[in-house]
Amino acid sequence: PISFCCGIYYYNRTEWVNLTTEDGLPADYVYTISADKDNIIWMGYSNYFGLTSYNGSDWTTYTAENSGLASNKVYSITADHNNTKWIGTDAGVSRFDGETWTTFNTENSGLCDNKVNAIAVEKNNTIWFGTDNGVSRYTGEFITTSVDDAD
Repeated sequence: PISFCCGIYYYNRTEWVNLTTEDGLPADYVYTISADKDNIIWMGYSNYFGLTSYNGSDWTTYTAENSGLASNKVYSITADHNNTKWIGTDAGVSRFDGETWTTFNTENSGLCDNKVNAIAVEKNNTIWFGTDNGVSRYTGEFITTSVDDAD
């Protein structure tokens, strides 16, 4: 899927399809998008609409008010090898395994900054987090790598 200012577009192997608020999106401006191992599409919004999943027919929106999402301002999403979703927000990273939400931030983990801009998963399922204040990785516990401003 591709995100533009007018919802999301995806190619269904025949044609391009556009999904907008008229189809169920809470907002047409999708900031980040990812697909998990079950082909569920996850969309995040940087303008306080939270996180939405779409399974091809049903839409589910998660917010800080109705779930364990750390913040409604979502910057990055990925699914690890166990299909656990990692959601980077401006208040830390939320982990969602389909049932349980866990939030990691600078106060309860080694995450080096609460604004998580990017998330990547290695082949060995190590999770990397790019923040405004350096890089952290998670292998069951957080390890932080600071970035020297001079470098």
